[in-house]
Amino acid sequence: MDALQQLDENWTAINLRLQKGETATSESVMNDIADMYPLAQAAYRASSGESKLKSPEGIEFYEEKRTMIKQLTGNLVRYGIFPENPNEGLAEKDEFIRNVQNKYQAFLESLAARKAWLRERHPDIYK
Repeated sequence: MDALQQLDENWTAINLRLQKGETATSESVMNDIADMYPLAQAAYRASSGESKLKSPEGIEFYEEKRTMIKQLTGNLVRYGIFPENPNEGLAEKDEFIRNVQNKYQAFLESLAARKAWLRERHPDIYK
């Protein structure tokens, strides 16, 4: 759980920089994404092991945190940090970096397309 939260915090910090105009291919962002890789490995191993919980305390903890875990892992999948198909496993470091960059670029493109569509249909609201 701690690794998931830390990973989410790291990605949020990178995401804020990207929203302020820094590019996903900048050296500093690429380095920060690369620095997330060991944490992503630990978080992915921990989150994929949830079905192996056996102790009553572990099961109770998971049940209490289920919603938060699902939300965090969903966000990490959305941005390519975790694989879409859990059976694939986490990508190698270089591919991991490219996946995150590509997913974020796709997100920006879809956001721009949506804004353009809204401006076209509602020019009085979206200028």
